[in-house]
Amino acid sequence: MERLMEETKVDNQVKFSLDRLFQELKALRGFDLSGYRRNMVLRQVATRMAAVNIIDGQAYLDYLRDNPQECNLLIDRMGVNVSRFFRDPVVFELLGRDVLPDLLRNLPSGCGNIRAWSAGCSEGEEAYSMAMMIHFIMNARKHDGKGIVVATDIDCTALARGKRAIYSREQVLNVRLGMMEKYLINRGDSYEVCPEIRDMVQYSWDDLTVDETLAPIENIAGTFDLVFCRNMLIYFTAPIKKRVLAKLIKALRPGGYLVLGDSEFVDPETAMQLEEVDFKSRIFRKPKP
Repeated sequence: MERLMEETKVDNQVKFSLDRLFQELKALRGFDLSGYRRNMVLRQVATRMAAVNIIDGQAYLDYLRDNPQECNLLIDRMGVNVSRFFRDPVVFELLGRDVLPDLLRNLPSGCGNIRAWSAGCSEGEEAYSMAMMIHFIMNARKHDGKGIVVATDIDCTALARGKRAIYSREQVLNVRLGMMEKYLINRGDSYEVCPEIRDMVQYSWDDLTVDETLAPIENIAGTFDLVFCRNMLIYFTAPIKKRVLAKLIKALRPGGYLVLGDSEFVDPETAMQLEEVDFKSRIFRKPKP
């Protein structure tokens, strides 16, 4: 009971200063939390406050200003960087069996490359999984083009880890044996992504919630054939979620595919802009004119 009362006290203090915390993080790091669900933000902030033994909201704001590392830790909490290679194998099975072959058959005239976007890539596991699958299918079909995966996130620490491309045994458990031997280098207690796959992935910072950008900075060659944005939309408020979905759809070429997380749903208005390919795996296609 005493612990519950203490947690409630922390929650109340955070609620009192949450908008000011949004302002501080945007000023200090350019990180805008205003579109995130407030209850989710509240839980993560309360966790960090408890970790540094602060129960007053204003005191925590002061602590953030004086301790840059705390900003990083809080942003890490918001990013919820929990991922692994080939997360939800069924989705990647459908990607290899249906989605990529369809994209290769219907690439725009004069373009032999597949361009993909891993939006909210965390530490790169999803982006490298996409690159492996694209490379594998292209080789199997003797396709001369190449795969390009743009990987974006708001967490610079996670992006740096992705560029490093070294992962634990637990993170690569879902990689099939043939792909593991082909694309991962055993470094004893860890695995390193091979250079060929690393070269397919381009990392950059991007905030999906802002209006100023419609697509990643690296998106200089037109629209994408494939966009993954999985397990991110659940953190946004309904208006921001709708805006992010509009951005993702706009970034897709007609005939391109959008893959969402299995707990994420598309509002009716947005659904009218997409064709449902596999409801359970949340795979959609942007209709051709």
